[in-house]
Amino acid sequence: MHSVVIADTSFLIAIHKLQLFDQVKDLYKEVHITKKIVAEFQLALPAWIIIREPHNFQVQAVLSFIIDEGEASAHCHLVKQYCST
Repeated sequence: MHSVVIADTSFLIAIHKLQLFDQVKDLYKEVHITKKIVAEFQLALPAWIIIREPHNFQVQAVLSFIIDEGEASAHCHLVKQYCST
């Protein structure tokens, strides 16, 4: 079992369409998303998905020029969660 996956909207759409939420739960200890991703997905999510907020909104704003806002929020959460010193 892998520890954590930080998901974006595309990931959620794919596992929803393929009906793989149960398999994802078996593969990962935790699945993290942001409120922005919840808003983009617009469907009910399993209760075991953890909703977190990005920690650096300035970086998120810059990234949003390059990638969409949901992906930017996920990347900002990732950097804070796993790459900080």
